[in-house]
Amino acid sequence: MGFEMEFRDNRGRKHNSLESLVEAEKDKLVDEAARNVEDIVRAQRCPVHGQSPSISIRKGSDGFNYSINGCCDECVKEAEAAIAPYLS
Repeated sequence: MGFEMEFRDNRGRKHNSLESLVEAEKDKLVDEAARNVEDIVRAQRCPVHGQSPSISIRKGSDGFNYSINGCCDECVKEAEAAIAPYLS
């Protein structure tokens, strides 16, 4: 007598294995973290020029990498400092 296990994530999607479920949840957490970092950076303003920095995010299998651009070095430093507590 055999049985079949079914795995579902908290969004109700089926997964054929526990590993698949774990990967899907990991991807979801990476996406959420990247969105939060992006929101924090975009909410910053350059203390010198008043402009917003921009951020480019590249997601990978082990998290994400980012690059911040701003109107000046001070703008980029401020944005980096704003997200630092969330990335350590």
